[in-house]
Amino acid sequence: TALVSLMAANNETGVLFPVEEIAALTRARAVLLHVDAAQTAGKQPLDLSRVPIDLLSFSGHKLHAPKGIGALYIRSEINLPPLFFGTQERGRRGGSLNVPAIAG
Repeated sequence: TALVSLMAANNETGVLFPVEEIAALTRARAVLLHVDAAQTAGKQPLDLSRVPIDLLSFSGHKLHAPKGIGALYIRSEINLPPLFFGTQERGRRGGSLNVPAIAG
């Protein structure tokens, strides 16, 4: 297993998944962990300096930002090769940022 990807909370049932425990298990096995925090961002505390999450994503519209805006946190120790090459975001993506949507 190279990557585990899970929701922090299910959007239909409201079930909160044990992210900290799963993070400890994946770290012990040298497996990357991605957490989809779309439902919990801004609602549930999560200390990324303490919980070993490698990748974390969330949707801006859940935080009252415009639709189509989101963020991907990548732990600094993680070196992922880009799927699409470009010069933005330290060579991780191509194209210009959508400044009007980011500004809201």
